[in-house]
Amino acid sequence: MKCAICLTEIESTEQGITESWVPYFYEGQQEHGPACPSCFEQFLVQGTDGEVEVKPEYQGKFTYSDGDYADKDDMDDERILVGIFLPAPEEETH
Repeated sequence: MKCAICLTEIESTEQGITESWVPYFYEGQQEHGPACPSCFEQFLVQGTDGEVEVKPEYQGKFTYSDGDYADKDDMDDERILVGIFLPAPEEETH
């Protein structure tokens, strides 16, 4: 997987999840990604709508290398879905 901004590369999607990579972000209405933690800290911000976006002072200043997921296998959609399953709460018995 390669950062769309700085081109830092890591081995796998699992490593990206462990190291808190951002799977996608927006510049205006255009989606880009992924982004490494360093680029997130310097160039990105969580917007008022909850989506990660390019800070205003950096908009229009990047050429992106989008969607470079090293371990993708002919995927039509380059997004990565991560699910977390939690056990159901135990019911109290009286």
